[in-house]
Amino acid sequence: MKVYHEYVIAQGSAKFVLVPFFISLVAFFLEAFILNILFLIIAIYFLWFFRDPERTIDKNENIIYAPADGTVVFIANENEEIKISIRMSPFNVHLNRSPTDGVVKHIEYKPGKHSNVYFGDAEQKNEQNLIVIENKNYISKILQITGFFARRLECWVEHDQQVSQGDKIGIIRFGSQTNLLISSNDGSKTNLNIECELGDKVYAGITPLASIER
Repeated sequence: MKVYHEYVIAQGSAKFVLVPFFISLVAFFLEAFILNILFLIIAIYFLWFFRDPERTIDKNENIIYAPADGTVVFIANENEEIKISIRMSPFNVHLNRSPTDGVVKHIEYKPGKHSNVYFGDAEQKNEQNLIVIENKNYISKILQITGFFARRLECWVEHDQQVSQGDKIGIIRFGSQTNLLISSNDGSKTNLNIECELGDKVYAGITPLASIER
């Protein structure tokens, strides 16, 4: 079991809080109290939005955990690969975590549009970043996808980096979607079981999405 302590706010997010807070202070001294209150509320919201809560990870090599907080909106088991899509709302924590132990084998950034992920082919055309983590049992592909409001994603790992289950690997600012694609290292899906259902509320590093049979 590994405990990831809270850092109040996610890495690189302080500016989103400090800028409206500074504007709020300026507005206060100028006696523009409506603007003061408005930007103070924005600062408080961003402080909450980019929160980095403490997580206790129950490490288990037979479990693939959710890489993001949100709602399961798609599940498929085909072409020797399990695909699970997690939609993040403005109320979710927006950090991405490694679903397994392993080594980062591939990172691929793809520029694109910022269409609403609820419609059309946004999943194929939107800006996205693929992180592939491999261990002796399976290959996990984490796909960070931006949306209409989520116009910035960050990857916090590098090629050949060793990661542990629950490690923070990136963030999608202002939400959108994270896809997890899982396949066995031997190309077989018979020993992988789906542990979630459509509509499930999941939490990164806490909720099992799939498991491996021994």
